[in-house]
Amino acid sequence: MNKRIEFIDLTKLLAIILIVFSHTGNSIFGDKFNILINSFYITIFFVCTGYTFNTNKLSNYTNLFDTIKKIIKYYLFYSIIILLFYSFLMFIKGNFTFEIIKNGIIGIFYSRYYLWNRDVVIMGIGNAPMWFMTCYILSYSLFFILKKNFKNNDLIISIILIIIGFFLSLLEGLLPWSIDTVPFMTFFIYFGYYIQRKNIINNTNIISVIVMIISFLVLAYFNTPINLSIKLYGLNYFYTLVMSIIGCILFIYISYILCKFKAFNKISMFGRYTLDIMCYHLMVLFIIKIIIPNDLIAFLVSIIIIIGISKYVNAIIKKIVG
Repeated sequence: MNKRIEFIDLTKLLAIILIVFSHTGNSIFGDKFNILINSFYITIFFVCTGYTFNTNKLSNYTNLFDTIKKIIKYYLFYSIIILLFYSFLMFIKGNFTFEIIKNGIIGIFYSRYYLWNRDVVIMGIGNAPMWFMTCYILSYSLFFILKKNFKNNDLIISIILIIIGFFLSLLEGLLPWSIDTVPFMTFFIYFGYYIQRKNIINNTNIISVIVMIISFLVLAYFNTPINLSIKLYGLNYFYTLVMSIIGCILFIYISYILCKFKAFNKISMFGRYTLDIMCYHLMVLFIIKIIIPNDLIAFLVSIIIIIGISKYVNAIIKKIVG
């Protein structure tokens, strides 16, 4: 159990590093690399949730409510901090407008990058990555309720979630709290639960790894840009679904192997703080990129700072929001 937790923590840490990297600059390694990492670096968190899910939690809805309460507290707290931070920067730069702040406040409650008009950004105050938190709340809640009431129907439910997710992907505009993306993400919680129950990571051999790597790279080569936060599924919904499944298995397996080494085993602890990092990393990036214009160097400096302060930020936030 301890070993499993460590490599899952490392998986989340490496995934958040990729997210910070993608938000630093899109031109460092090119579009194909961005497509490769964008295909799984969000879904991997949902897979990790399913992988570590303890069915004992299903005995009491209090477990679900505690999770929802915690994430909502974090979401609202960080939303206020980011709004104040961005407003202060706009004021200093002399381009403060109430229109941007108004849209930013709407974005906090709607929790999507835009509504129906793509030209009106409502999560443009440095809080865009936080769509993940409200999407997670709904996806986890849906998984919990389905799992509690339909315990032995995982395959059927997973297929239904994929189908519903596909039809929702055809909608124009973005629904609040990522309702239109929730079935897609809930499927990946089920998928994480499945690969843990079937012990797939432990039983993966070198031949299957090679086949998956080749398949993953080929799929990435032919795919088009992916951004799950705005329901952009690349070439198409099912194509990216398959690519994400392969990417998640490979990524967890790589973390599993890396955790056999003491150094990676130790740094895996920082994977516990990815919720905080998801919220505040853009603020750090913004400041560092003012000082360091080079994207790659800015990323390296930022990630050291972001991870370095994560434990202390988490401790402070826990005292404030509980």
